[in-house]
Amino acid sequence: MLNFNTLGLIARIRFAFLMMLALAVAGCGGGGGGSSSSDCPTAFSSSCGTTGTGTTGAGTTTPTLALSFVDPTTNRVSTGLTSGKPLKVIATLTSPTGALLPGKLVTFLSVSPSLAVLDPASGTRLTGSDGTASITVLAANVTADGAGQITASADVDGTIVNGSAAYSVSPGTLSLQNLTAASSSLGAYGSTSVSVSVLLNGTATTETQTVAFISSCASAVPAKATITSSVATVNGVATAT
Repeated sequence: MLNFNTLGLIARIRFAFLMMLALAVAGCGGGGGGSSSSDCPTAFSSSCGTTGTGTTGAGTTTPTLALSFVDPTTNRVSTGLTSGKPLKVIATLTSPTGALLPGKLVTFLSVSPSLAVLDPASGTRLTGSDGTASITVLAANVTADGAGQITASADVDGTIVNGSAAYSVSPGTLSLQNLTAASSSLGAYGSTSVSVSVLLNGTATTETQTVAFISSCASAVPAKATITSSVATVNGVATAT
C-alpha cells in the first residue's frame, strides 16, 4: 500500500517532468510575426535555435532643399544686402539618401518685395549637375532697410520640398560729383548741357537714379533760362539741358 509520502513524491516528479516539457516546447516552438523554421533535432534538444523572416518598420524620409547666401563677387558667405551690392542665393537639392538632384525646377520667392527683389523676376531656375540652383537678390530701392526672407520650393517626384533663408538690408548712400557744364556762358537763345556723376556707396551707380537740376536763372522772375528739372542717369551720369 502507498503511503502519503510516496504519493507526494510521485506528484513532485510529475510536476518537474511537466515543467521540463513546457520549457522545451517554449524554446523550440517559435511564435510571433513572420515565418519560422526550427533546427531542433528533437523536442528536448538542448541546442535549439529558431530563424525567421519578420518585417520591421522603416522611418519615412524626404528630399531636402537648403538655402544659403553668398557675395556674388567673392563667393563668400554673406547675408548683408544693400542697394548696388546684390547677393546670390543658392538652393541645394538632395534626395533622402543625400544624392544631389539635377534638372529639377526651383521656384524662389521674396517674402518682402518692399525690401528685396529677384533677378530675374520670374524667380525660377533649374538645378545643375551639382544639384544647385541660384538667383540674384537685389535691394528693392536705395532706402530699403530691414530684414527679410527668401523662400524656395521644388517638386521631387510628387513631393513638394521647401527651404528658406534670412537676410538683412541696409540703405545705400548716394552722392554727386563732377558737376560740369559744356559751356560756362550762354548768349541769347543759346543752350548747353550740364552733367553730374552719381555714386552709390562710393562707386558709379549701375542702377537708374533720378537727379533733380535747379538753376537760379530758371527760377528767376521773369525766368532768364530753362533747364530740364528731372533726369534719369545713364551709366551713372545724369545730363540736363
